[in-house]
Amino acid sequence: MMKQLFLLAAMCAISTGSIAKDLPASAKPMTEAERIEILSGNKIEGIFYGKNGKKAGDWIVEWNDNGNKIAVVTVTGKKPAKKTLKWEVKDGQFCEQGFRDETMVCGHENTYFKDGNTCFTTLKDSKFITNEFPC
Repeated sequence: MMKQLFLLAAMCAISTGSIAKDLPASAKPMTEAERIEILSGNKIEGIFYGKNGKKAGDWIVEWNDNGNKIAVVTVTGKKPAKKTLKWEVKDGQFCEQGFRDETMVCGHENTYFKDGNTCFTTLKDSKFITNEFPC
């Protein structure tokens, strides 16, 4: 949060129903190079949304330089869940294990967007936000 990532989209399986939170019209797709720059070696805190468009919880992910990805996901009202996963840059693509199924996924075309200093993830080819974080 899911086949995707990272992190973020893999953190929460979210329906794309019409009641989901919409991606801002001004948000632009991010390039793979932008994703690599924003995530590699950084610690980021964000939020994820449920299919009703309301905040469903928080997450903190740290993509350490040693290839470890430490993710802590807290569903609203529940105890945090923590996992140590892997990430790497391979053939110019950002690759990482997803939180739910721990499958390594490379490339995130049409799932990462940026609007000013805010980044968003969506499900593939979707306009509904799954995650939101500062970038």
